[in-house]
Amino acid sequence: MRIPSRTYIFSTIAVISFVLLFITLAKTGKVTVKQASISAGKPEEEKAPQQDSLKREYSDRHIIFGNFYGKDGYLRGTIKNTGARPIGLLRIAVYFLDPKGSRIEKKEYTAISVISLLNPTETLGPNGSIDFERDVQEYAPSNWSGKVETEVTNIEFDDELKKEFGISEKTNT
Repeated sequence: MRIPSRTYIFSTIAVISFVLLFITLAKTGKVTVKQASISAGKPEEEKAPQQDSLKREYSDRHIIFGNFYGKDGYLRGTIKNTGARPIGLLRIAVYFLDPKGSRIEKKEYTAISVISLLNPTETLGPNGSIDFERDVQEYAPSNWSGKVETEVTNIEFDDELKKEFGISEKTNT
C-alpha cells in the first residue's frame, strides 16, 4: 500500500476545510452560491455596457491616486474618492517604470473589498481616502526606478454590493 505524500494530505485538508467553511457560511446566510460564482470570476450575467461606462467615467473623474512610489521594497500611495458614491470594491493596476519611464511590469491589486472573506476592508466613502501599501520585494523588476503609473481596473459601488451580498454598513471617510 502506497502512503500519500504530505503535500497531497495538506491539499486535501485545505480543500475539505474550505468546503466546510463555505457550507457553514451558507447556512448562516453570510455567503450564497451566487456570491461564490462572482468571487470565482464567473459572473452570473453580463452587466450592461452602459453600467460599465458609467463606472469607468466615475473612476476616471473621482478616483485620485496620490503620491504612489516605491521605496525599500514597498509600494506606497494614497487613493481618494472625490465623488458622492461610496466604493465597496476597487481593483487597480500598477505599472512599474524603468528609469526612462517605460512600463516594464504590471501587477493588479485589490485596494478595497468589503466582500473579501480573507481580508475585508472598509468602504471608501465620499471624500474619503485610504493609505495603500504593499510589499513588492519578491516581484518588483530589478530595473524598477521606484516610479509607477496606476489605473482602476474594476470598481463596484458599495450600495450595489450591499444589495447583492447583504453586507452591513462600514465606511472609511
